Amino acid sequence: MTLTPPSGPQGHHGPMPQPHGHHEPPHFGPPPHEHHGPLHFGPPFHVHHIPPLLPPPIFIPTFPVFFVNPSSISNCLFRNTYVWLTNGNQFWFFPTNVGFGTVTGFWWTGSVWLIIVLGLNEIRSFSCF
Repeated sequence: MTLTPPSGPQGHHGPMPQPHGHHEPPHFGPPPHEHHGPLHFGPPFHVHHIPPLLPPPIFIPTFPVFFVNPSSISNCLFRNTYVWLTNGNQFWFFPTNVGFGTVTGFWWTGSVWLIIVLGLNEIRSFSCF
């Protein structure tokens, strides 16, 4: 079962995954094994695959206006972060790694954290707590 990108909040906990017939998590941007530059923030790679132990906050923050780039979103590593995508979707995200043009982390389905890779160009804005 492949999960599509989150599609807006449902209740106070965020979106639910949508089945598509495969058993792989969603992936956006370049494959995770490609490395395009020296950017790497956070702990060693193996730590990036450990989801948060607690769910995110139950509120939805007001929309902020931030310029999205590797430097700005790296301030949110290992913090609950609410993201608004350019396609209108919004959800809780827990970023664990920032690369060249991508950010990897976990998105909250409303019941569990699932790993996801987002292109920085897909993120309209974000707010971390």
